Amino acid sequence: MKKLLRKVLIVLVIGGLLGALVFVSGCGSKKEETSGTPSGEATKPAVTFKLGHVTQTNHPYHLSGEAFVKRVEERSKGKINIDIYPARQLGDDKQELEAIIAGTQDMGLISASQFSSFTPVMAGLQLPWLIDNYDTFDKVLHSDTVKKMLASLEKNNLKGLAVFEGGIRDILIKDKKITTPDELKGMKMRVPPSEVLKDWALAEGAVPVPLAYGDVYNALQTGMVDSVEMNPSSVYTEKFYEVAKYLLDSNEFPFPVVLVMNLQTWNKLSAEDQKLLEDAAYESISDSTKFNKEEELKALDFIQKQGVTVYSVDMAPWIEKVKPVYEKWEKKDPLIKELVDYVNSLKAEKKQ
Repeated sequence: MKKLLRKVLIVLVIGGLLGALVFVSGCGSKKEETSGTPSGEATKPAVTFKLGHVTQTNHPYHLSGEAFVKRVEERSKGKINIDIYPARQLGDDKQELEAIIAGTQDMGLISASQFSSFTPVMAGLQLPWLIDNYDTFDKVLHSDTVKKMLASLEKNNLKGLAVFEGGIRDILIKDKKITTPDELKGMKMRVPPSEVLKDWALAEGAVPVPLAYGDVYNALQTGMVDSVEMNPSSVYTEKFYEVAKYLLDSNEFPFPVVLVMNLQTWNKLSAEDQKLLEDAAYESISDSTKFNKEEELKALDFIQKQGVTVYSVDMAPWIEKVKPVYEKWEKKDPLIKELVDYVNSLKAEKKQ
């Protein structure tokens, strides 16, 4: 009987010691989980977003995206991660924009021309010969007017964070040199699916052929189109120099890309994280214009070495033909007229 009592006491003592150890251990684990967080709150888990675009990794779109992502990840200390999917891995511009609106894709760098199916407002950035240099465009992209344009996208379930640039456009012709709008008349010209760019091509006398970016090479190669409006960086990165041999340095309009996010995904973020993303996007705008300046010079040098003739002409006759385009588009949205007035004020200041 005494032996039995001793065994029971030993078991109780050992059990008590183990229970105490488990309690102490449990307290230490909980403290580790809340270490460094205010009021004992649990550490927020890291989040990862997918960001897609249509260009190659050496294109200014991608370089601008990388600058934005780097800022976000550094400032969030790795709590907000953004994976970039370039070169149409998530689809073309149209498919990606629709996916972001639907919430099946988080973020994207979407060509401004693609928004014309939902809103006319972004078309103001591509009115022909309104903005024809990167220094002016950098000021425009930082302006309150562009911030209003981005805010207007919320009605389409999109949060507009910033506008970057993809390269001021020139006219790339397959197999002959043209110097006047009359020589362009009747030529089939690829344009993105955009009403304002279609209006520009029609005003110059061309026959616009709306095609996705990924279809341009084959269209030039097969003769489906005779010419395209394209920036030198894309001529280089997509190897269009293999199928077209003349580049008119026309500088007709920039080709902006809009950094957008699904609005519901945005609304789930804390105010602190929202500000972090907005600041990183805004500060990356100047990186974008800088990349375009640098990449354009490299691209022009390279494509000329591949046999592309780059030349300039007097653009005054071309510019004269697009006045009706302005008359049409300034009426479509007050922000477009506001943008035109703002850019013209910058030009007037420059002349003084």
